[in-house]
Amino acid sequence: MKEKIYDIAIRYQGAISFVLVMFLLALGAGLSVANAQELPEGLKGENITIPVICGDTRVMYQELSETHGEVPVAIGFTTNDTAVVWFTNEERTTLSIVIDTPNRSCMLYTSRCLDGDCYMTPEENFNNQKDKMFPENDSPKVSL
Repeated sequence: MKEKIYDIAIRYQGAISFVLVMFLLALGAGLSVANAQELPEGLKGENITIPVICGDTRVMYQELSETHGEVPVAIGFTTNDTAVVWFTNEERTTLSIVIDTPNRSCMLYTSRCLDGDCYMTPEENFNNQKDKMFPENDSPKVSL
């Protein structure tokens, strides 16, 4: 049983990393919203300690590029002059998530992935997974 779980975890390491990163980003966004408005019942704003690497944005980007071969592949902006930037290398085997503020950048997350798993466009993901979702002998049928 442990080996099966391990095999699944290894196979979907990129997806698991992506979900973890999105969870951390959602947590951060939730805390930001918590400070700005009244929260729904059952939620509360908290300040939590998360280890991050922070510094000058130019130094951060230069280090990711020159040392790790990572470049920005996705970016999202907020209304308070903050951006979330997803970096990956050309082989898509490493990734880093950076929060940019006007005065500095902080790396929230970094990981190694299985070959090609660190970043995929939705179209690439669909093309890689469509045979698993719709096997040739079990394709969905549409009748009119």
